[in-house]
Amino acid sequence: MGRTRPAKAPRVHPEGALVIAFTGARGGMTAAQESALDALLGELAADHPTRTLRGLHGDCVGADAGFDALCKRRSIAVAIRPASIPGMRAGCDSEAIAEPRAPLVRNREIVADADLLIACPSGRGRRSDGAACGRRSGRCAARAGRSS
Repeated sequence: MGRTRPAKAPRVHPEGALVIAFTGARGGMTAAQESALDALLGELAADHPTRTLRGLHGDCVGADAGFDALCKRRSIAVAIRPASIPGMRAGCDSEAIAEPRAPLVRNREIVADADLLIACPSGRGRRSDGAACGRRSGRCAARAGRSS
């Protein structure tokens, strides 16, 4: 018998928002990654003054928590698509938290919701790394012609 696909989760952001999805290493971001990410968030806010920015991440320990903190410092609302594995959760708080899902399903949903995907990998290039999976999903979506 074939595998059944889980029902597609509803989008977790208001219409018209510029959704900035993030994926990163469980070990956190380097100082250079954090500084570059903070600068990029500032540039996005300046480049899109009439659009609401919305951060989106998977609530994993490490870099996701850092992204969450940077967004909140810049008053950017954040939505969370957590994994169904409690030990992976950073416990970030948000007004929009989706139902927990299996990590790879959750990663695909984050990519599907995103207008822009930012990845801060550990640099070790592990295929099991969540950031690497997010980048692969994003490239697949781009090749399929999906823009957002």
